[in-house]
Amino acid sequence: STYVWDPLTGSGGNTGVHPATNTGYESNQMDYVEEHYILYIALQSHSSIPVDMISEEELTAAGLAPYSVVIITEQDIPDSGLNALVTWMQGGGTLVMHSAAGFHNEYHTASTILSDATGIVPVFRERQYHGSIFTHGVVPSGTVTEGSNSATCYSGNTTFTSTGGATVFDTWGDATPAVLEKTIGSGRVVVWNAFF
Repeated sequence: STYVWDPLTGSGGNTGVHPATNTGYESNQMDYVEEHYILYIALQSHSSIPVDMISEEELTAAGLAPYSVVIITEQDIPDSGLNALVTWMQGGGTLVMHSAAGFHNEYHTASTILSDATGIVPVFRERQYHGSIFTHGVVPSGTVTEGSNSATCYSGNTTFTSTGGATVFDTWGDATPAVLEKTIGSGRVVVWNAFF
């Protein structure tokens, strides 16, 4: 469920807990909470790719060891977890994230751990509350095209003060990077500049 401070920041938010069997899970949630559900459906249900949910407590060397790819969507991640993700990534892991993920620590205080490690520095984008992208007419933020495939994205893209020498795979219509990739040690980071 959304954090207790989400309504305090003017973002709205539903503070109820929703079970995994709720087919309206994306309704009345913060944008990053919707993304958990959407990614699960896309990977597990539509693509048959096994998916595990990793809790903040599992963001340790031992907890990350079984995984070759970790996708983060949450803006507030404990500093210890962010440091563990950086070490894991440098050791060969692939970290996939949207541009606002890991921007704050567990106390909703700005954190530069990921941007310091990757050199990719997004301009902060405040959380957004969505009644539902499916029923409340959220306007798409743009379309990204790669070859013959295209994807419509929601929840807005951001700009970057630095891309840290990352390879820019695609751009939005205004030339803002849409997908960035950079090698970090033996691993890599892939940053998607919007929600998936």
